[in-house]
Amino acid sequence: MKKFLNSSVALLASFLLTLPLNITEAATLAEEEPNMVVEPLGAGEWDLLGEWTFSNVIRIQSGGGDLKVCAPYTSDVIKFGVDSIVTLEKDEYTSGTGENCAVFRNIGPKGAYDIFFADSNHPSSVKVRIYD
Repeated sequence: MKKFLNSSVALLASFLLTLPLNITEAATLAEEEPNMVVEPLGAGEWDLLGEWTFSNVIRIQSGGGDLKVCAPYTSDVIKFGVDSIVTLEKDEYTSGTGENCAVFRNIGPKGAYDIFFADSNHPSSVKVRIYD
């Protein structure tokens, strides 16, 4: 019985550690995009991760380092944010011209990152291209 109780406590503890810290965090967690295989182009070149219609949050898998978010179908200047569980949030504005990109430098290590609108003055949805 004692052995069963110990294994039950260990199982419950491992489950609880995977839960969000609070209800607000649980409500705002983005669904993770399916893992995509991206063939790296090499140092100094941008790898296209994909193109999405963006309205709230997109979770991407990054190799770390720099990240670029472009909104090429609008000339609106948009403030995007990027955040992960291991780094502090960073915000950048798109240029409003050309490919209309925001570049995030030194975002952190390889892993999952959430990209989101960082202010309330943004389009309801926008098509974005994300590069790693």
